[in-house]
Amino acid sequence: RYAPSATLGDVNGDTIVNSDDAVAILRYLAGYDSTGYDIDNGDYNSDGVTNSDDAVAILRMLAGYED
Repeated sequence: RYAPSATLGDVNGDTIVNSDDAVAILRYLAGYDSTGYDIDNGDYNSDGVTNSDDAVAILRMLAGYED
């Protein structure tokens, strides 16, 4: 069962923010089943909505970009 994560960006609840979370956001936006995902926790840039900007922000963070 899905358990909410306290880690911002951890959409899939595995306590790690990684590319799996970015992919989960993009799959949700494409209309795939998001059962088990905490989509609200995907608002990585804290602008009030989970969208592709958040997926990109997660990937940029993983690549080492600071902004």
